Amino acid sequence: MLGKRKIIALCISKVHDTTSYEFVVALNEKLRQRGDSLFVYNTCSDLYWGRLEEKGEMSVFDLMPYQIIDAVIIFEEKIKDEQLVGELVSRVAAHDIPAIIVGNAYQGCAQAVFDYQEGFANVIRHVIHEHHVTRLHLMSGLKGNPFSDSRQNVFQRVLQENGIEYDEQSMVSYGDFWSDPTRIATERLIERGELPEALICANDTMAIVSCNVLKKHGYSIPEDIIVTGFDGIDDIKFSAPTITSCVCSYNIMAENVCDMLYRYFEEGILESRRAIMPSMVLAESCGCKGAQTINASEYVNVLNDRLNYYLEKEMHLAGVTARINNCKSIEEVCAELKKSILPDMCCLLRADSIDECVNPLQVPQGDVLSEKLCLVYDSEAGEGFTPCDFDAGQLVPDLQGLLERGKPLIFIALNFLNIPLGYICFHFKDYAAGNYYRVPQDVTSMNNAIGGYRNMRYQHYLAKQIEEMYRQDILIGLYNRNGLMAAYQEMVSDHGQEKISEGITIVLADLDGLKKINDNYGHGEGDHAIHTVAQALKNACPKNAVCARFGGDEMLAIFDEEYDPDLIKKDITAYLDSYNSTSGKPYVVAASVGIYKAERGSCLDIEELMKRADELMYAEKLAKKVSR
Repeated sequence: MLGKRKIIALCISKVHDTTSYEFVVALNEKLRQRGDSLFVYNTCSDLYWGRLEEKGEMSVFDLMPYQIIDAVIIFEEKIKDEQLVGELVSRVAAHDIPAIIVGNAYQGCAQAVFDYQEGFANVIRHVIHEHHVTRLHLMSGLKGNPFSDSRQNVFQRVLQENGIEYDEQSMVSYGDFWSDPTRIATERLIERGELPEALICANDTMAIVSCNVLKKHGYSIPEDIIVTGFDGIDDIKFSAPTITSCVCSYNIMAENVCDMLYRYFEEGILESRRAIMPSMVLAESCGCKGAQTINASEYVNVLNDRLNYYLEKEMHLAGVTARINNCKSIEEVCAELKKSILPDMCCLLRADSIDECVNPLQVPQGDVLSEKLCLVYDSEAGEGFTPCDFDAGQLVPDLQGLLERGKPLIFIALNFLNIPLGYICFHFKDYAAGNYYRVPQDVTSMNNAIGGYRNMRYQHYLAKQIEEMYRQDILIGLYNRNGLMAAYQEMVSDHGQEKISEGITIVLADLDGLKKINDNYGHGEGDHAIHTVAQALKNACPKNAVCARFGGDEMLAIFDEEYDPDLIKKDITAYLDSYNSTSGKPYVVAASVGIYKAERGSCLDIEELMKRADELMYAEKLAKKVSR
């Protein structure tokens, strides 16, 4: 609970689908009347096909805050993944929260289900009792499918209870629940030369197709043959003739689920099972006049308007996605989202999903609600909004204010290439169907935008890493010759026209006696000595100096600020003396140093600077040899 407000979680898929939308709206209204709230955890696909990309969508169910949830409704009929539903049931049971399954029964859960078998039986009984038909034929679904087999068993049972002999071979065809197989099966039925009095179809799609084939062959419906369907889809209202069917009302389902919930809350009793009878829809295809026809032209206009809106928005979102893919920072992403005018939603991302150093194909670990989140978009925020850290326990900004509006909060996982990125929460201000229709479009665009942004930033990061590898000497960690040249160009370009305003200093240090160390102690020790001189040089120069290994045993530093050359030499010598006194090595590490300063206003290029410093370094090296 949140205060005195009960929180009911609904696990569902395709909230944009007519039946899901109808259920969500009806359920929320019932809860709102009691002062309670609905959290909807939705996937944009029904998870039936077992596709790899469905795994990313499933992460939405990891967002459920069980500590405040009072009951869970799992719409198994829409989710269609038995393993996932089983996992959800186990999670809910582990938190000792009551659960109602809309669909197939699961142990430990209450069940609310449409009595499809009796609904289908009533359609068949209507044809037999009211229209006095004795010769019936079943257009079944896919052979071996449990839904198809169940309706075939009902067909056999109702015939037998009415004293009609059943013969599967002559009385059953298979339309596989779909158009083309039904068309073929109906043609074969006609070819037999003797039509049944009634064709009972296991769903509405097959009934519509069968009617069209029969009419093509000159048969009248229902005068020559009665045709019935099942499921009550909208298409039956546009068919000619309109189709007698059976409707499963999700408004009625929502009422029953709420009744079960509040009986539990008030009496502590949770029914194990409640069956809801589908409602008959009588229409022209059986000879009844019960169903009203719909103004097709008006409906087509509505669909056209919806399609045009969808296409225009698709173009808009494609532009948003392209611009976000090219953003250089999450702040730019946030600004682009704000300009895109995406209403009634907020977007929260995992911190690792906006870290350009993280491989976008790396699956994040840990529970998203215990992770650090970043709020990157909030349609309720005013001007000047910038991305900010967000406490995952709050779920969304101004949670209490959104709940007081009385509309459901719809959570959907963001994912790209099956990698969870965070989530979106839609908080629509009304029940306009258009809002729900746009959900998958907005989610897909956000997935592509954020996923593409991650990929681009990671590529940029890798390019920088490769560039650094190209510019770095692996042995000593300083720039190599290529890195030196690039860094020097960056340095002088800051001053314009390659004019050095404060002068520029170049320090060249050369390891003394490298050949002797290599010959007597091995190249590993020679490398170690080179590394020691490099560290001495780096330690003695200013922090902003560009340090590089220019040759085998030559190290170089360049900087553009005032510095005492004598102090640099003293610091290099002091560093090496300190090293030699404690290293325990059988040899001494020493270096000859040449320092040259190009005065203010000089235009000398780096090759010339190095030549001058090299001359000074060799002069020092020669002086050392003479002194010996």
